[in-house]
Amino acid sequence: MRSAILAKIVLAFLGMTAIGALVALATGVTTASRECPRFRLVPHEDSFPARAKAPHGRPPSTAPASSPGETSGAARRMFLDGVTKDFGAVPRAARLFHRFPIVNVYAAPMAIDYLQVSCGCVTATTPKRILQPREKSTIDVLMDTRDFTGPNMQNVRVKVVGPGLVSTCKLAMSAVGRADIVFKPGQVSFGTVGRADDVPPQTIDVEYAGALDWQLKEVVVAKELPFEVMLNERYRRPGQVGYRLTVTLEDRTGVGTIKDNVYLKTNDPGAPVLPLLVEATVKETLTDANSTGRETTVSRRGAPSITTAPAGRATGARLDGQSP
Repeated sequence: MRSAILAKIVLAFLGMTAIGALVALATGVTTASRECPRFRLVPHEDSFPARAKAPHGRPPSTAPASSPGETSGAARRMFLDGVTKDFGAVPRAARLFHRFPIVNVYAAPMAIDYLQVSCGCVTATTPKRILQPREKSTIDVLMDTRDFTGPNMQNVRVKVVGPGLVSTCKLAMSAVGRADIVFKPGQVSFGTVGRADDVPPQTIDVEYAGALDWQLKEVVVAKELPFEVMLNERYRRPGQVGYRLTVTLEDRTGVGTIKDNVYLKTNDPGAPVLPLLVEATVKETLTDANSTGRETTVSRRGAPSITTAPAGRATGARLDGQSP
């Protein structure tokens, strides 16, 4: 009789101990889940502020909120057409030119504070420093291929500032320099000319050395560009082909800087289209009636550009004259 009673007491004690252990274990897990950051819930993207999401073609109602450091992604979202340019296969010594469109997608004025290039073979300018809401501009990048063959990648660091916002992003350019195709010189430049000046045509030689029966088939000039291009084959012999392009500046009714690419179509499957930069600055000369015969040159189109510096030499790259 006593043994049966003792057995019941032991079983009851063991049952209470097990229940207590289970309760303690459950309590411990709950406490751990509250204290361990691995168990914290991450909000859905839709619960983030508007500044953390792409503008989808329309600016938010206000500029992004301020932050202790840079606002991540804010500058990148101003480049709606992307931040990369692949020139593909290009001739040796070609000067490659590209415009990156930029638009202020925010509801407050934004300033392009500075541009910084990755090496001395790249320059970058912009015709506008301050962009009002929805206002557009460009970052104009020039990449010189004289010092490289094969793959090459460079970048331009763009810093923008606005009310409560500081942000940077990188514009990336890439090209593959062909040693067997050469531009002499690397671009066509008319320099600075007056509207009434007699401007001689400019020439550029395109040379190929290789096994292909290489041909320049066509020159494509955008209809808004005031250039006429004549293409002539100068020589063709085993392993070598030479062409000369003669470029004429036709229309000078407007004033300002004209800078853009014309495109050479070839039969080369590795380089079917070659960009060729053509540049001219047309100015109108006026006599200042208040001076003693002094002439003043006035440009009615375009605007001052900001300058650039290679990485590590950023002095002078900022518009306010201070180092970034």
